[in-house]
Amino acid sequence: MSVREIQPGLHQIRLPGVNAFLLDSESDGLTLVDTGVTGSAAMISDAVRSLGRDLADVRQILITHCHPDHSGGLADLKKLTSARVYMHRRDALLVASGRVMRRLLPTPGMLNSLLFRLIIAPKPSTVTPAKADVLVGNGDEIPVAGGISVIHTPGHTEGHVVFLARKRGVLFVGDAAANILGLRLMIAYEHLHQGVMSLRHLCRFDFDVACFGHGPTIRYAAASRFRERWGSPNSAEWRKGGM
Repeated sequence: MSVREIQPGLHQIRLPGVNAFLLDSESDGLTLVDTGVTGSAAMISDAVRSLGRDLADVRQILITHCHPDHSGGLADLKKLTSARVYMHRRDALLVASGRVMRRLLPTPGMLNSLLFRLIIAPKPSTVTPAKADVLVGNGDEIPVAGGISVIHTPGHTEGHVVFLARKRGVLFVGDAAANILGLRLMIAYEHLHQGVMSLRHLCRFDFDVACFGHGPTIRYAAASRFRERWGSPNSAEWRKGGM
């Protein structure tokens, strides 16, 4: 586990195989975006304390989607904090049941197939069940940190959402895309074409910073990078019909 400041009041927590993020607001305490794999609560607690804060300061937990590397620590963190948990209904149903993997298919390409076998296939399909307190959908506004907009981005999972902290210009991408060896599609989707359409939709929004579940944060002109990759009919994904 390591903690890195992205900008004042925004920190990235590097957990095993995935990133989580802490957003600090004087009036609303700490907002945690994603919770890592099962067993990550202790590492997240250490990260919070390294910033001179306490888990009691975590008042909101935002979950981008149901997969075990993003929701695995949620049950423990619900016990350790009084935070309200926000999640899209379609994925919240799975996390509440403890069974969090629908059928995934690798994105076309040899590298994606290899990474799928090495990383995705061995993942556990269950987590300790945990319930969301607030079910969110596209266009909803979470009234913390100056307002966080919910953007439904189905494809990687049915209930995948990204969170846009408009006042700060920060997009929490989750697994809608990755930034590994460059900005790219994720290595697997429940519905690839739907995932590409979600990325095209994100090109309509303005944000300076993009925080990914997998890969380093883009700290400047992130929306321009998204538009270059997915916003033009000349982009590779457009030409290949989403492939």
